[in-house]
Amino acid sequence: MMMMRIGLIVAAASLVMAAWADAPLFDFGEGERSLWLTDAATGEKVFRFGNLSFQWAPQNATAGRITPLDRNGYRVELEFQNDVTGKCRGNYEVHPDGNRIVVDYTLNIPEEVTTDGVIFERFIPGGQLKPLFKSGIWFRHANGGVPYEAKGAVLRPFPGKRLTVWEKVDGNPAWGGEYQQHIVFRKDEKDPTIRHARVEFMVLPNGFDASTAAAVFNRQVLALNVTTAKPFHLFDVGETPEFKLTVFNPSLRPAEAELRVNATAYDGTETIRENRRCMLAPQGKTELSFTLPKAEQPDIWFIEAVGTVDGKETFLRSTVAAMDRHEFQGAPQGVFGISAFFPIPDRKSALELLRRIGVRHLRSENGNELRTYGMDAGYHSAYTPKEWAGKSPEEQEKRIREHIAKIKANGATHWEFGNENDFKKPEEAAAYVELLRRIRPILDAEAPGVKLLSIGFANGFGGIKSLDLVAQAGGWPLLDGIAYHLGRGNTVPDLENVGDGWFYLSSLQELEKLMKKHGVKPVYLTEIYTPTFPNTFWDDSLRNATENVPLSYAIALAHDVKIAHYYQLNDSVWFDIGGVNSNDREYSFGMLYRNGNVKPTLLAYQTAAKMLDAAKFEKKWKSGKCSKGYIFTKPDGSRVALLWDRTDGYGLNQKKTEFAGQEPWIAFWKTRTPVRLKCTGTEIKVINPIGQLRRIPAKNGYAEVNLSGEPIWVVGAEF
Repeated sequence: MMMMRIGLIVAAASLVMAAWADAPLFDFGEGERSLWLTDAATGEKVFRFGNLSFQWAPQNATAGRITPLDRNGYRVELEFQNDVTGKCRGNYEVHPDGNRIVVDYTLNIPEEVTTDGVIFERFIPGGQLKPLFKSGIWFRHANGGVPYEAKGAVLRPFPGKRLTVWEKVDGNPAWGGEYQQHIVFRKDEKDPTIRHARVEFMVLPNGFDASTAAAVFNRQVLALNVTTAKPFHLFDVGETPEFKLTVFNPSLRPAEAELRVNATAYDGTETIRENRRCMLAPQGKTELSFTLPKAEQPDIWFIEAVGTVDGKETFLRSTVAAMDRHEFQGAPQGVFGISAFFPIPDRKSALELLRRIGVRHLRSENGNELRTYGMDAGYHSAYTPKEWAGKSPEEQEKRIREHIAKIKANGATHWEFGNENDFKKPEEAAAYVELLRRIRPILDAEAPGVKLLSIGFANGFGGIKSLDLVAQAGGWPLLDGIAYHLGRGNTVPDLENVGDGWFYLSSLQELEKLMKKHGVKPVYLTEIYTPTFPNTFWDDSLRNATENVPLSYAIALAHDVKIAHYYQLNDSVWFDIGGVNSNDREYSFGMLYRNGNVKPTLLAYQTAAKMLDAAKFEKKWKSGKCSKGYIFTKPDGSRVALLWDRTDGYGLNQKKTEFAGQEPWIAFWKTRTPVRLKCTGTEIKVINPIGQLRRIPAKNGYAEVNLSGEPIWVVGAEF
């Protein structure tokens, strides 16, 4: 049933900035061999910029002769120091455009002088470094797939007494400090001795939101932002979720905006559909408030906000979710782990969320801190053969002891030595095993009880062959467990007996065969995943990913896996935390979006962790040709089952040129297969992947459920 106009829109007062729109905010001045921005009202120097430092070459360049240009611009000749070639020349031109400033560098330097490591000077007096703001721009998919977010302007603010200078960072964001920032120079297409680079700034009165500044740089007609009072936009079951949409006008002119806001629940119910029109002052804002239905069960609402000005559209997607709370049993135990997380919005909130969803183990973290959250941690280090080759036994032992010191300091339970190496030759494995022989006695003496695991080999990168070579080189007795990564492509996790490769269960079966050959050891799946890179046939849709989380963990527990670490909590990557890259699937492996709001996979993870809390695998279940499942036993003797049906097959998507992803509230599987289950009482409970409960009363001791490719948890049935 469609529920309309549940959200009540309340318009807040616009922030009027027209007073300064017609008056210049800044001017330029000289000093200290640099160009300065000055406050036009006070004459005070507020921001210095322009000089260059060649980090991977000896040259530096400072401001020399400054020549005025038309429209209040300037041309600054660069004077080079430490120029061993004697041939370096260059300049930069400064072009103000309203409250924006464009700085274009041109260098004429010999080809052998690298500009890859050039950083440019920019700072406020006294120096101050504020966090980056990484904006995104939402786009409609050309083939009608799901909308996706692409990289927008990356900004860093430099606030002063009255004004804030916003820097657009086009170089490496991580290579920036209080006084300098990396800048990208590109060679001229016709003359490689000519290099070009551009830097952009914007000057605004203090108090402006970063979204507004980003909208100007991104040439968007509006800046939209969804917020809630809860971290991760995550409410408790029983609460009535609310969210706010802030609408900013980045223009220096008034704007008449047409707004549309929709919120769609996991089952496809459209709970909010609102259309409004509002007037926004120059660089002003308004705030709209919405109320969602009371969360009687876990749920997630997919929000789309659209703003149109003069026929030009800006929009965004976000989510609001509700999840219940569960006290997980005892000390860290069970199969549920996480490979990595980012401190968004902060470390404490992230750790509390991990505890809430049932994570008991982290791949590599500070185990002493984690124990206060009911979790433990391993220790993970890379194995790079070149770093060890040629080192004396004494040098190798020193490095080994350094690792063990970290293991002890962090209270780690095990050491995973290596990540996704792919051994092609016996001598590669032999070199690795020789290191294991050095590690083993030192680890036993210095950190008894800490388990030594293999490299985290990957099924898609020759994992079985590499492990076999390790065993042949004599490494098997040296290992306490096997670390392994179960990558997966466009098939469901339960596809089996098709060999090794990008298959989940089938690759695990190949690992089990190898262990029968060399000796059974505990298996640590240090990376499993359900990536949601949009509109690609190879990766999961949001709906498929949500269904594949419980399957992945049920399979792991049924096959006696020690720990299965989900990769990872957050979208984005460790070297670009909170960043956007619509061309790189590595940015889409999280259960949270890059800004921290929830994907339905997070609800699925917590639901699986609750259902399997302290459970033990009992047996497999099958009905008819395609209905199957796993049966688990809880400590009180009750049973919980995960059931599904494969009438529609094991493939998720077909590769085609114009592939388009499907919205997450649309059911993917078409066939429903009825199955009669014997009941232990008067009803059975059926729980979908995100934790929504449905009760089915028994008739003559049986209840009928309809199975599909979407797995369901079942409680109260006999098997």
